[in-house]
Amino acid sequence: GFADLSQQLIEQLARLEYGTASIIDGQSTLSGAPATLEIAQGIVEELEPSGTIVTLEPPRIEDYWMSATRQPGGVVVFDGYVPDEATREAFSLREGADTSFLKLGRGAPERYQSGAEFGLDALELMSEGRIDLRGNVVTIVGTARSGADYDALIAMLGQQAPQGLVLASAEILAPRANSYKWSATKDAAGGIALAGFVPNATDAARLLAAAGQSVTEAVTYASGEPDDFMDSGETALSLLQWLREGSIVYDGVGWTVTGTANSAIDKGAIEADFATRQLASSGWSMAVAEPPPVLPEIAP
Repeated sequence: GFADLSQQLIEQLARLEYGTASIIDGQSTLSGAPATLEIAQGIVEELEPSGTIVTLEPPRIEDYWMSATRQPGGVVVFDGYVPDEATREAFSLREGADTSFLKLGRGAPERYQSGAEFGLDALELMSEGRIDLRGNVVTIVGTARSGADYDALIAMLGQQAPQGLVLASAEILAPRANSYKWSATKDAAGGIALAGFVPNATDAARLLAAAGQSVTEAVTYASGEPDDFMDSGETALSLLQWLREGSIVYDGVGWTVTGTANSAIDKGAIEADFATRQLASSGWSMAVAEPPPVLPEIAP
C-alpha cells in the first residue's frame, strides 16, 4: 500500500500551512500547522485508519482573545486562546483557576503575555470582576476586595497598561458596603463636615465642591449606593444654606433633615424648597425648628 499511502500523505500535507510527511520502515507520520481547527480534524480523520502518527500544531486564530472572570465564590474562569500548553499550565496555577475552556491556538499577539499578566494582576485585587485581552487591547471591570485594594487598583490603572498595550476601559468599583450611610453636618460656626460612604474620588470631590469652602471630610469609598445618591447628596448640601446648624443624614433607607433654621424666614424657605423638590414623596423627612427669639436688652 505504499503508493496509496504516500499519495494520501502528500494530499494531506498540501492542506497544511507548513509541515512534513514521511514513511520510514513502514511507519507513516505527518506533522505541521493547519490553518483552522476544521482542517486539523479533517486530516486526523483521513489518516487515522492508516495508522499514521499525526502531530499538528494548534490552528491559527485570526481573532485572538483571552478572558478571565472572577466569580463571587472566588473561582476564576478562563476562556479564549493560549499559544501553548505551558501558558495554560501557568494560568491553571493561579488560585481558583478553571482553565478547562482555554483552547490552544497560533497567532497570539506580540504582547499577549504582558497583557494577560497585567489584567490578571488587577483581577487578584477584586472580589469579582473580568478582564479581556483582544489583540493588544485590554478591558478591566470589577469590584475591589477592600479599600486598600481599591486604592492599589486605581494607582495601578492610573499608570496605564504596559508598553504596546491599550487599556481601552477600566471600570473599578470600591468594595460594597453592607449598609450605605452618609451625612452632612453644619455647626454653629458655619463649618460643614461630610462623613460616611461615597462611590469614588470623583464623586467625593463633587460633593466637597457643592459644600463650599468651610468643609471637612471623613469619607470612605464604597459601592452599593442608591441610584440617585449623588443628586440627593447635592440636594442635601443645598438645603444646609437655610440652617444655622443641623444635619442631613442618609441611613441606608431614607434621607432626614434636622436642625435649627437661620431665621423664621429661612424656616419658611427650607419648607418651601423641600415641598418644591417633592422630597417627601421620595422618602425624605424633615424636622427643622425656628431659632429662639432674640430678647431685647433691658437697660439697667
